[in-house]
Amino acid sequence: MLFTYLPVMQQLFGTTALDAAAWGRIIAVSLLLFLIIELEKYILRCRGVNNL
Repeated sequence: MLFTYLPVMQQLFGTTALDAAAWGRIIAVSLLLFLIIELEKYILRCRGVNNL
């Protein structure tokens, strides 16, 4: 968080703060990927694949 929001770090690395829309997209994509992976694990468990 300091890397993204601390003004000294922003100047040093040329970064900017993320707005609410960007955070919303990050959270949405993360949640979608999490659900896909959990669904895959569930399907593999149901098929009897035990090498997770």
